[in-house]
Amino acid sequence: MKKKIILIVLALIVCLSLCGCNKMFGRLDDLCKDPHENVKLTVNVTDGNVELKGTYTAVKQADDSVSVQYSYQVLNEIITDNGSYEVPDERITTYSGSMKITSVDGVTQVETQDGAKPNLDLTQITAVALNFNKSNLDKVEDKDGVFSANVKDLSKLMGSDTEGQNGRVVAKYTEDAIQSVEISFERSGYQVVFTYDFTA
Repeated sequence: MKKKIILIVLALIVCLSLCGCNKMFGRLDDLCKDPHENVKLTVNVTDGNVELKGTYTAVKQADDSVSVQYSYQVLNEIITDNGSYEVPDERITTYSGSMKITSVDGVTQVETQDGAKPNLDLTQITAVALNFNKSNLDKVEDKDGVFSANVKDLSKLMGSDTEGQNGRVVAKYTEDAIQSVEISFERSGYQVVFTYDFTA
C-alpha cells in the first residue's frame, strides 16, 4: 500500500512538473512578442584570434514605428585574380546604418533605410519570431527565472533560416517580462552568440 501511494505521489509530481514546463514554453513566446520600448541585440562571432561583433538597437517610436540603429563587422577576404593576390589594408571592415520599420496588418516592412544594408533578418533583430516550441528543445531546465535548453533546429527557434549546430538557449525572465535571451551555436567552425536585452 505504501509503495502504491509513493508511486502515485511521484506520478503527480512528474505530471505537475510537465504541466508547468508546457505552460512556460508558451509564456516565453508571449513575453518575447510583448511590445518592448527597446530591444538590443548583440552578435558575437569568434574563431580563435578572430572576433567579429554586431550591435542592433530597436527603439519603439511614438507613432508605433520602430527605429533601428546598427553596426556590424565583416572579415575582409584576400582577393585572387589570375594567380595574383590582393591583400586588403584592414583585416576587418565595420558597416553601419539605420532604418525605420513599420507594421501594416501584421506585416513588418522597412519604410526607410540609410547607410549599409543590415546583414540580419528583421525578425532576428526585433526577436518577435522567437519560438520556444517544446518539440524543438531538449534537456530543458527552468529554475528561479532562468530557462535553458538545447536547441534541435535553430531556424524553428529564431523564426528564420539559421544554419548552425549544437544550439543552446538561455532566457532570463520575471513573472511579467522577459529580460534577456542568449542563443549560442556553432557554424562552419565559428562560435556564434546572439544576446537579446529587453526593456519593457
